Amino acid sequence: MKWKWLGPALLVAVAALPFVARAFRQETVYQVTAAVAATREIRSSVLASGSLVYQEQAQLSSEVTGKVSAVLVREGDHVRAGQPVLRLDDEGYAAEVTQQAAAVRQQALQQRQQALTLANQQSAYRRKEVLHRAGMVADAMLEDARYAVDEARVGLKNGGEQLRQSEAVLAQARQRAAKTVIRAPMSGVVTSIDIKPGETAIASQVGMVTPSLMTIANTGTMLIEANIDEADIGGVGSGQPAKVQLVAYPGAPLSATVLQIPLSPKRMAGAPAGVPGGQARSYPVRLALSGSGRGLLRSGMSCRVEIFTTRAGKALTVPLQAVLSEAETSARRDAGDSDSEARVLVVKDGRLESRRVRTGESDDTQQQILSGLRAGERVVTGPAKLLYSLKPGDAVSVQAGRPS
Repeated sequence: MKWKWLGPALLVAVAALPFVARAFRQETVYQVTAAVAATREIRSSVLASGSLVYQEQAQLSSEVTGKVSAVLVREGDHVRAGQPVLRLDDEGYAAEVTQQAAAVRQQALQQRQQALTLANQQSAYRRKEVLHRAGMVADAMLEDARYAVDEARVGLKNGGEQLRQSEAVLAQARQRAAKTVIRAPMSGVVTSIDIKPGETAIASQVGMVTPSLMTIANTGTMLIEANIDEADIGGVGSGQPAKVQLVAYPGAPLSATVLQIPLSPKRMAGAPAGVPGGQARSYPVRLALSGSGRGLLRSGMSCRVEIFTTRAGKALTVPLQAVLSEAETSARRDAGDSDSEARVLVVKDGRLESRRVRTGESDDTQQQILSGLRAGERVVTGPAKLLYSLKPGDAVSVQAGRPS
């Protein structure tokens, strides 16, 4: 009888073996971080680097070449339009004025001499004309006298032209001498001085880059100049709000508004005009600052600019890292489709469930979910190395102290 029940017992034991092994087998539990899908404010934005610039700023250069004899202001000084700020050595230009003034006086004397000559020739002609009527002077002598008058009149006119020419040369010499005193073209603050007494200022010329002598700016016209990539410039418009984070003051973000969008990209330094290869593919967008704290700002400070291009309002969102894009999803996004399909891993009863979702707008940290997920559900956000290797049904444990 014992052998009669042995066969069925062995069959039952073999059939139960996998279940017994599974019961005693240690299942892997993955440690993950998670976040709760919730309704949040979401705004799409464009990120760019930039710097502070003055809208009203003038870089002074010299119109004449000369050695700097005196710098009349210091950095930080307030100046008025027309105020002398720098003086060049004018000894050579003053000598030129003296020389040209002497030439004008000489031409004026010659003009007086030619006028006297004309008057004398006219008097001689009148006497000969009287004698000619009396038959005492031949026709040829009268013609010679008339020619002498005409010649003296032409000489006087020519002398007048030479006098005006000399006066013009004198005016130019005086202008050059006056340009040895460099004046402020606008009212503002001296923000930099780039030359010292004893150094030579080079005259600016067309097609030639000359060094700046000093910079004067209206410090009340501080702007942000942000370099927007060509892939993002299409979404940027005038009046859009922005947040500015200065490198010098990381804990004090500023508010700004898009003020001016250029029609052409920024040109690389030294690149010739009209050469496409000499253009960087970024656009220097200018933003007007608002709010307080301007007294701490200085031209040239670096900053990070976030321009808010669209606003989706309150929407169901999850962290960006929770959304796992697939190849077809990437292709659709590259084609410009903002409503794309992707997937998220939902934590449910300690196990993972893969959920296909439809995404909408996104900002710096959050992704809008249009369908496929409900508020309150937890989605896996990391670790990043583990995220793409997790599978539906995997056992997980949400790490303590992390978003959940």
